[in-house]
Amino acid sequence: MSNLYLERYGWPDSYTSTNPSNDLELVVVIPIYNETDVVKTLESLASCSTTPFSIEVFLVINQSEVDIEETKAVNHHTEKQISKWISTQSKSKIDYHLINVTLKPRHAGVGSARKIGMDEAVRRFELLNKPNAVIVNLDADCVVDDNYFNEIFLHFSQNPDTPGASIYFEHPLKGELDRNIYEGISNYELFLRYYRQGLLYSGFPYHYHTVGSSMAVRSIIYQKQGGMNRRKAGEDFYFLHKIMPIGRFTEINTTCVHPSPRSSNRVPFGTGKAINDWLVQEDKEYTTYHPSVFNELQNIFRIIPELYKEKQVDYSKLNTPLRSFLQTNDFNLDRILKDSGSYSSFIQKFFEWFNGFRVLKFIHYCRDHYFPEIALISAAKILLETMGHQVNEPSINELLEIYRKMDRGRTK
Repeated sequence: MSNLYLERYGWPDSYTSTNPSNDLELVVVIPIYNETDVVKTLESLASCSTTPFSIEVFLVINQSEVDIEETKAVNHHTEKQISKWISTQSKSKIDYHLINVTLKPRHAGVGSARKIGMDEAVRRFELLNKPNAVIVNLDADCVVDDNYFNEIFLHFSQNPDTPGASIYFEHPLKGELDRNIYEGISNYELFLRYYRQGLLYSGFPYHYHTVGSSMAVRSIIYQKQGGMNRRKAGEDFYFLHKIMPIGRFTEINTTCVHPSPRSSNRVPFGTGKAINDWLVQEDKEYTTYHPSVFNELQNIFRIIPELYKEKQVDYSKLNTPLRSFLQTNDFNLDRILKDSGSYSSFIQKFFEWFNGFRVLKFIHYCRDHYFPEIALISAAKILLETMGHQVNEPSINELLEIYRKMDRGRTK
C-alpha cells in the first residue's frame, strides 16, 4: 500500500495486522491517559443503535517515559480492564483495537495519542480504498446518545461536500459528583457557548466549537491538511482551524456527546483545568470577555469589502482597539492583495491571516487594554440582548439552556 501522507507524515508504526471489514465506514479514536473508568465509555458505544455498517474503535493508551509510576500503574490497570471487557464483546459490528504506547517526553500528550489512532484509521480506510470515510474523535470520559453512529454516518452521507464536522455536546449538570463541580461546569459550558455565539455574531466564518471529544473529519481531508498535530493541549483547536477554512464545514446536531465535568490536571487548559480553578475560587464568580470585544471584532469584518476596493487601510476611520492591534501585529494588506486574484480569494487570504488564533489574540488584546472582563452571567445576558433576544434575570442554568438551543439551531 502506497500512501503519500503515511509515507511522509504518518506515525511510523502500525498497530493492526488483520484486515478491516469491507463495510467499515467509521473509525472512532479515543486517547487514554490516567483514566480509571473507560469501560463506561465503551459500554455507551456498545449500546448504540445497530448500524448497517462496521465500526472500529482505537483505544490509544499513552504515557511518557518520564511519567510517575502511579500513572503508569493506572494505565496498566486500565489496559487489563479494557482487554477483559473487549473479550466479552462477541457478535458486534464494532471492532476494538487496544494500543499501548510509551512516548518520548517531547512528543507525549493527547495530540500524539490522537495522531496515532487517526493515522491508523487512514491505514484501515486505505486498505478498502475509502478515502471519504470518516474518522471520529471521542474522549475516554464521555458517553454518547444511542443514535451516535447512525447520525454521524447519515450526516456525512447527506453532506458529501463537508470536510468535517463539530458534533453537538452537553455536559451533565447533575449527578453523583460534588455540587460545586456541576456549578462549575454550568459556568464553563456557558462560557464556551457564549464565546462561540460571540464569534458568530461578529461575522467570523470559523465560529464552530473546537472540542476534541466532539469532532469528525473525512480521511482524505485529514491527510491533505497534514494530519493531527502533536500538541500536548489545544490540539483540537489547531487541528479544526486547519479544516474549517476549506469551506463547507458543518455541525452534527442530531446526536450528542456528554463529556465528564470532572476536574483534571492532565492539561494546562480545558474542562478539567476550568473545574480545578472553579473549585479553589473563593468568590465563585466566573468572569469572561466583555461583549464589546465582539463588536470590535465585527468592525474589521465589516471593512473587508472596502479594503479590497481601496487597496489600503485608512487607519483614521478605525476604532482605537482595531487600529492599535493591526499596527502592532504587522497587518500587511499589500501582501494579502498580491496573493489574491479575485475578491473571493482575497477573503480567503484575509482569513488565513485573521484566523482563529489571531481572533483569540485580538480578543485578549481588547480585554487587556480596553474592555476588562465582567461576570459571565452579565456578559451572556448582554450578548443575547444585543442579538435581539429578550431576557429578564435568568440563572446560569437558564442562560445555558438558551445558548444550548441557539447552538443546536433551535429557538424554542
